[in-house]
This record gives sequence, structure tokens and C-alpha cells, in this order.
Amino acid sequence: MKKPIIIYFLLVLTCISCVDSTEKYQKNIKNLLGEWQLNQMTYTNETGKLIDVEQIASSIKFSDVFTTQADGNMTKKGMLYVGNDSVYFEYEFDFYSNRITIHVDRELIKDMPISTFGKVNMYDFELIDKKELIFTVDAEYVYPSNEILTSPVYVFVR
Repeated sequence: MKKPIIIYFLLVLTCISCVDSTEKYQKNIKNLLGEWQLNQMTYTNETGKLIDVEQIASSIKFSDVFTTQADGNMTKKGMLYVGNDSVYFEYEFDFYSNRITIHVDRELIKDMPISTFGKVNMYDFELIDKKELIFTVDAEYVYPSNEILTSPVYVFVR
């Protein structure tokens, strides 16, 4: 008789934790939705020199639109603006590990400036006071030149 009660209890706890984590995700994602202007981009080049990219005309927009309506899908649509060009991408934030998975068609950004965000699929992120969004990664490879950018940092602001 105790086994069914324990099973029901565990099922209820599981349902409650799923609802709670969905609510937390929705609260966190609302802080990131909208357009962010790229304010600064730095990296270390292959010779070890720290490069601070200036005159950046780039922004990123995170929408609240899902890529599909499948249950459990957390992948959403976004738009990357570089100069007069725009590129569609898909993204998913992971608030437990402070990472974003981003899928940008590399062919579409290959001729864009080196400060173009999205050269790799996963970045660490940090949101500061809901006004500054920082993305970092250990290294990026610039396609098609295969130049290695070490420790690139993208600072976006509202």
C-alpha cells in the first residue's frame, strides 16, 4: 500500500518542479528578449595581440517566437543585423549553465566583419543589470580564412 502513495508523491513533485522550471525559464528569457546593440568586441589574435574592434555597426534581436510548436521545444528565432545585412538564426538559452546555443548559417556570415557574432554554436553569457549582455567563448574560427580568435568577448547593450 505504501508503494502507490510514494509513486504518486514522486509524480506530483516531478510535475511541480517542471512547472516551476518553466516559469523560471520564462522569467529569465524575458530579460533577454528584444534588440541588443554590439558595443564592444575584443579578442586575442594568432600572434597574441589583444584586438579591440572599433566602429561596430551590429545588433542582435532575440524574439519570443519558437521555431516549431512541438512540445518541449525551447528553440526560438532571432535576427542578427550587421551593417545593412540581416541574418536569421535560431537560439536556445540554458540558464542553468549560463550558455546559449546559437545556429547561424556560416555561409551567410563568411563575408561579414570579424566582429560578427555567431561564429561558433555555443557561448557562455552573463547578463548585468538587464542592460549589458556579455558573450564569451574560448576560441572562434573565422570561416573561410580559418583565422583563430582566442577569448573573444562580445558586449551588447540596450
